Amino acid sequence: MAVQYCSSFSLETLQGVHDFTSDVIKLAIYDENASFDSDTTVYTASNEISPAGYNAGGAALTLLATYPKLEDGWGSLRFDEVSWTLTEAATVRRGLIYNSSKANRAILAITFPLTTTNRGDFIVRFPLTLAPQVQHRFSLG
Repeated sequence: MAVQYCSSFSLETLQGVHDFTSDVIKLAIYDENASFDSDTTVYTASNEISPAGYNAGGAALTLLATYPKLEDGWGSLRFDEVSWTLTEAATVRRGLIYNSSKANRAILAITFPLTTTNRGDFIVRFPLTLAPQVQHRFSLG
């Protein structure tokens, strides 16, 4: 599984745009035609899956009770697992974590390890291979 922070998130973190204790953070899932990378700045509905059991925009993530907090000197976020019960088959390849409270600004792009045809429960458990934590190194000079 590949996980990549969206570059705009680094700047927005310094600007205080995101408030993980009150903003609605969502995970949307997409088919194999979607393409996200560090240059992704906002949520899009393009190539989002659309089977019964999934609503456009994805699902809200629930921040675990003790987060945000410091872990090994880094600001960390952890979310509870999120799931959808799909009543039709769907091909899922990518995901995007974004802030729906702040103009749908992108946070984290996910590429799932294999294109998955799924009917039934589709579950994303955190942490991912690279935990979705706020881990940024900034140069001062």
